[in-house]
Amino acid sequence: MLAKIAVADACALAILLDSELEHLVEKAFGELLLPRHVEDELRRKGKRRRAQLARLLDKGRVVVRCFDYTPGLIQMWHAQMGGTKPTRNLGEAEAMAQAQSRAALAIFTSDHRAGALAQGIGLEVVTPTQVVAAYAAQGDASPPKGRRRGE
Repeated sequence: MLAKIAVADACALAILLDSELEHLVEKAFGELLLPRHVEDELRRKGKRRRAQLARLLDKGRVVVRCFDYTPGLIQMWHAQMGGTKPTRNLGEAEAMAQAQSRAALAIFTSDHRAGALAQGIGLEVVTPTQVVAAYAAQGDASPPKGRRRGE
């Protein structure tokens, strides 16, 4: 396990979903918190992505929705990330806010700016590359057998 409690960023989770490696989420995290803006961003990416996300959420053990938040904290992180447009970097900003308010130990992100800010407040940063590398040696870093692409 790479982190007991982490908060997901949309891009990092999307990388695993697009690579059909979402099964690694259960191995890498004790609990992966999914902020509202991150879930919204992932759901906008099409029917296949919605189905993958639904499978992760149906398991209910690892990926957990976290919709309670402090708007002021999100706005602060959004400004720190250079969010000039209302929706740009909103998922990353909410992930940072959720990590702080829920005392998470890590953030699961592929965004360098979010990673640097997270390290600045003492959070561990876990990237999709780290997740895949950690399980590649065990032979777990490939899509499940018998599953066709897009299922």
